[in-house]
Amino acid sequence: MPKKVLPKRFDYQLLTSFLKQESWFEVGSREENQYLDEIGIDRYNPPRQQESARSDLFINYNIKGYHGLIRTSISSTPTYQVAKSKPAWVLIVLGGNSEKIYSSQPIHRTKNFLTNLRHESIIIQTAIKERPAKEGCGYLELHKVSARLYIWVKPGTTEREYMFHEPFFKKLPRETQLYLNRKLSKDKYYKKYCDEHGIEYGSASRLRRKWEKKTETA
Repeated sequence: MPKKVLPKRFDYQLLTSFLKQESWFEVGSREENQYLDEIGIDRYNPPRQQESARSDLFINYNIKGYHGLIRTSISSTPTYQVAKSKPAWVLIVLGGNSEKIYSSQPIHRTKNFLTNLRHESIIIQTAIKERPAKEGCGYLELHKVSARLYIWVKPGTTEREYMFHEPFFKKLPRETQLYLNRKLSKDKYYKKYCDEHGIEYGSASRLRRKWEKKTETA
Protein backbone atom coordinates (compact mmCIF):
# COMPACT_ATOMS: atom_id res chain seq x y z
CA MET A 1 0.00 0.00 0.00
CA PRO A 2 1.54 3.38 -1.02
CA LYS A 3 2.48 5.69 1.83
CA LYS A 4 0.10 8.59 2.49
CA VAL A 5 1.68 11.98 1.75
CA LEU A 6 -0.33 15.18 2.25
CA PRO A 7 0.35 17.93 -0.29
CA LYS A 8 1.98 21.16 0.82
CA ARG A 9 0.12 24.44 0.40
CA PHE A 10 2.63 25.95 -2.05
CA ASP A 11 2.55 22.87 -4.30
CA TYR A 12 -1.24 22.88 -4.27
CA GLN A 13 -1.26 26.55 -5.22
CA LEU A 14 0.89 25.71 -8.24
CA LEU A 15 -1.71 23.12 -9.30
CA THR A 16 -4.67 25.47 -8.90
CA SER A 17 -2.81 28.19 -10.83
CA PHE A 18 -2.26 25.69 -13.64
CA LEU A 19 -5.96 24.73 -13.63
CA LYS A 20 -7.07 28.33 -13.86
CA GLN A 21 -4.65 29.00 -16.72
CA GLU A 22 -6.22 26.03 -18.53
CA SER A 23 -9.75 27.49 -18.17
CA TRP A 24 -10.85 25.55 -15.11
CA PHE A 25 -13.12 27.80 -13.05
CA GLU A 26 -13.39 27.53 -9.28
CA VAL A 27 -16.94 27.09 -7.98
CA GLY A 28 -17.78 28.74 -4.66
CA SER A 29 -19.33 26.69 -1.84
CA ARG A 30 -22.43 28.92 -1.74
CA GLU A 31 -23.04 28.37 -5.45
CA GLU A 32 -22.62 24.61 -5.08
CA ASN A 33 -24.94 24.43 -2.06
CA GLN A 34 -27.59 26.41 -3.95
CA TYR A 35 -27.31 23.99 -6.87
CA LEU A 36 -27.60 20.93 -4.60
CA ASP A 37 -30.69 22.42 -2.97
CA GLU A 38 -32.25 23.11 -6.39
CA ILE A 39 -31.89 19.49 -7.53
CA GLY A 40 -33.12 18.15 -4.19
CA ILE A 41 -29.92 16.65 -2.74
CA ASP A 42 -30.02 16.25 1.04
CA ARG A 43 -26.63 17.78 1.85
CA TYR A 44 -27.30 17.42 5.60
CA ASN A 45 -27.42 13.63 5.29
CA PRO A 46 -24.02 12.68 3.83
CA PRO A 47 -23.53 9.07 2.61
CA ARG A 48 -20.31 8.75 4.63
CA GLN A 49 -18.50 10.59 7.41
CA GLN A 50 -17.30 13.97 6.22
CA GLU A 51 -14.01 15.60 7.13
CA SER A 52 -13.96 19.25 8.08
CA ALA A 53 -12.21 20.52 4.95
CA ARG A 54 -14.55 21.94 2.31
CA SER A 55 -13.47 20.61 -1.02
CA ASP A 56 -12.34 23.05 -3.71
CA LEU A 57 -14.37 22.43 -6.83
CA PHE A 58 -13.31 23.28 -10.39
CA ILE A 59 -15.35 23.06 -13.59
CA ASN A 60 -14.30 23.20 -17.24
CA TYR A 61 -17.07 24.24 -19.62
CA ASN A 62 -17.22 23.03 -23.21
CA ILE A 63 -19.57 23.89 -26.03
CA LYS A 64 -19.74 20.24 -27.14
CA GLY A 65 -22.00 19.40 -24.20
CA TYR A 66 -19.74 17.63 -21.71
CA HIS A 67 -18.11 19.49 -18.84
CA GLY A 68 -15.14 18.55 -16.69
CA LEU A 69 -15.40 18.57 -12.90
CA ILE A 70 -12.62 18.28 -10.30
CA ARG A 71 -13.18 17.67 -6.59
CA THR A 72 -9.81 18.15 -4.92
CA SER A 73 -10.93 17.29 -1.33
CA ILE A 74 -8.71 20.19 -0.29
CA SER A 75 -9.89 23.56 0.96
CA SER A 76 -7.69 26.57 0.14
CA THR A 77 -9.86 29.22 1.86
CA PRO A 78 -10.18 30.70 4.40
CA THR A 79 -7.39 28.43 5.70
CA TYR A 80 -5.56 25.61 3.95
CA GLN A 81 -7.07 22.26 4.96
CA VAL A 82 -6.46 18.83 3.48
CA ALA A 83 -8.97 16.02 3.98
CA LYS A 84 -6.66 13.26 5.15
CA SER A 85 -8.76 10.28 4.05
CA LYS A 86 -10.92 11.47 1.15
CA PRO A 87 -9.45 11.03 -2.34
CA ALA A 88 -9.84 13.52 -5.17
CA TRP A 89 -12.07 12.80 -8.17
CA VAL A 90 -12.12 13.99 -11.76
CA LEU A 91 -15.44 13.64 -13.59
CA ILE A 92 -17.17 14.30 -16.87
CA VAL A 93 -20.72 15.58 -16.41
CA LEU A 94 -23.48 16.46 -18.83
CA GLY A 95 -23.86 20.22 -19.04
CA GLY A 96 -27.13 21.59 -17.71
CA ASN A 97 -28.02 18.95 -15.14
CA SER A 98 -24.58 17.73 -13.98
CA GLU A 99 -25.44 14.08 -14.63
CA LYS A 100 -22.25 12.05 -14.14
CA ILE A 101 -21.04 10.59 -17.44
CA TYR A 102 -17.52 9.47 -16.49
CA SER A 103 -15.57 9.13 -13.26
CA SER A 104 -11.85 8.70 -12.78
CA GLN A 105 -10.53 6.22 -10.27
CA PRO A 106 -10.08 7.84 -6.85
CA ILE A 107 -6.86 9.86 -6.72
CA HIS A 108 -5.28 9.04 -3.38
CA ARG A 109 -2.88 11.02 -1.21
CA THR A 110 0.50 9.68 -2.29
CA LYS A 111 3.74 11.45 -3.15
CA ASN A 112 2.43 11.73 -6.74
CA PHE A 113 -1.03 13.01 -5.77
CA LEU A 114 -0.79 16.48 -7.33
CA THR A 115 1.01 15.19 -10.43
CA ASN A 116 -1.67 12.52 -10.95
CA LEU A 117 -4.44 15.06 -10.44
CA ARG A 118 -2.84 17.33 -13.02
CA HIS A 119 -2.63 14.48 -15.56
CA GLU A 120 -6.25 13.50 -14.91
CA SER A 121 -7.38 17.09 -15.47
CA ILE A 122 -5.55 17.16 -18.82
CA ILE A 123 -7.11 13.83 -19.86
CA ILE A 124 -10.64 14.97 -19.02
CA GLN A 125 -10.25 18.39 -20.61
CA THR A 126 -8.85 16.88 -23.81
CA ALA A 127 -11.57 14.21 -23.90
CA ILE A 128 -14.39 16.77 -23.84
CA LYS A 129 -12.59 19.13 -26.21
CA GLU A 130 -11.94 16.34 -28.73
CA ARG A 131 -15.32 14.63 -28.28
CA PRO A 132 -15.76 12.61 -31.48
CA ALA A 133 -18.66 13.05 -33.88
CA LYS A 134 -20.12 10.93 -36.66
CA GLU A 135 -21.83 12.30 -39.75
CA GLY A 136 -25.57 11.92 -39.47
CA CYS A 137 -25.69 11.36 -35.69
CA GLY A 138 -23.70 14.22 -34.17
CA TYR A 139 -21.45 13.89 -31.16
CA LEU A 140 -20.86 10.43 -29.75
CA GLU A 141 -21.75 9.63 -26.16
CA LEU A 142 -19.69 8.05 -23.41
CA HIS A 143 -21.08 4.72 -22.24
CA LYS A 144 -19.96 2.85 -19.12
CA VAL A 145 -19.31 -0.83 -19.80
CA SER A 146 -17.83 -1.81 -16.44
CA ALA A 147 -16.23 -0.24 -13.37
CA ARG A 148 -13.24 1.13 -15.29
CA LEU A 149 -14.21 0.69 -18.94
CA TYR A 150 -15.85 3.47 -20.94
CA ILE A 151 -16.54 3.56 -24.68
CA TRP A 152 -17.81 6.10 -27.21
CA VAL A 153 -21.11 5.07 -28.86
CA LYS A 154 -23.62 6.58 -31.27
CA PRO A 155 -26.58 8.18 -29.46
CA GLY A 156 -29.22 5.60 -28.55
CA THR A 157 -26.88 2.61 -29.01
CA THR A 158 -24.35 0.64 -26.98
CA GLU A 159 -22.19 -0.46 -29.92
CA ARG A 160 -18.59 0.67 -29.52
CA GLU A 161 -17.14 3.19 -31.94
CA TYR A 162 -13.99 3.95 -29.92
CA MET A 163 -12.43 3.13 -26.58
CA PHE A 164 -12.48 6.13 -24.22
CA HIS A 165 -8.93 7.33 -24.89
CA GLU A 166 -8.67 6.53 -28.63
CA PRO A 167 -10.04 9.77 -30.15
CA PHE A 168 -7.73 12.07 -28.17
CA PHE A 169 -4.69 10.07 -27.04
CA LYS A 170 -2.32 11.62 -29.61
CA LYS A 171 -3.45 15.12 -28.58
CA LEU A 172 -2.17 14.60 -25.02
CA PRO A 173 1.24 15.90 -23.88
CA ARG A 174 3.90 13.20 -23.97
CA GLU A 175 4.13 12.94 -20.16
CA THR A 176 0.36 12.49 -19.90
CA GLN A 177 0.45 9.81 -22.62
CA LEU A 178 3.00 7.89 -20.54
CA TYR A 179 0.86 8.35 -17.42
CA LEU A 180 -2.24 7.04 -19.19
CA ASN A 181 -0.35 4.06 -20.64
CA ARG A 182 0.86 3.10 -17.15
CA LYS A 183 -2.67 3.46 -15.81
CA LEU A 184 -4.15 1.26 -18.56
CA SER A 185 -1.46 -1.39 -17.94
CA LYS A 186 -2.22 -1.42 -14.21
CA ASP A 187 -5.94 -1.75 -14.91
CA LYS A 188 -5.31 -4.69 -17.24
CA TYR A 189 -3.12 -6.41 -14.62
CA TYR A 190 -5.63 -5.74 -11.81
CA LYS A 191 -8.54 -7.14 -13.85
CA LYS A 192 -6.54 -10.30 -14.59
CA TYR A 193 -5.71 -10.61 -10.88
CA CYS A 194 -9.41 -10.25 -9.95
CA ASP A 195 -10.43 -12.87 -12.51
CA GLU A 196 -7.83 -15.32 -11.23
CA HIS A 197 -8.76 -14.83 -7.55
CA GLY A 198 -12.54 -14.64 -7.87
CA ILE A 199 -12.69 -10.96 -6.90
CA GLU A 200 -15.42 -8.74 -8.32
CA TYR A 201 -13.62 -6.19 -10.47
CA GLY A 202 -14.48 -2.62 -9.44
CA SER A 203 -16.81 -3.66 -6.64
CA ALA A 204 -15.70 -0.80 -4.36
CA SER A 205 -17.07 1.87 -6.69
CA ARG A 206 -20.43 0.11 -6.96
CA LEU A 207 -20.76 -0.26 -3.18
CA ARG A 208 -19.94 3.39 -2.51
CA ARG A 209 -23.02 5.10 -1.10
CA LYS A 210 -24.38 8.06 -3.03
CA TRP A 211 -25.91 11.28 -1.80
CA GLU A 212 -29.65 10.90 -1.25
CA LYS A 213 -32.51 13.04 -2.47
CA LYS A 214 -34.58 14.94 0.08
CA THR A 215 -37.76 13.18 1.11
CA GLU A 216 -41.03 14.94 0.45
CA THR A 217 -42.86 16.21 3.53
CA ALA A 218 -46.58 16.80 3.76
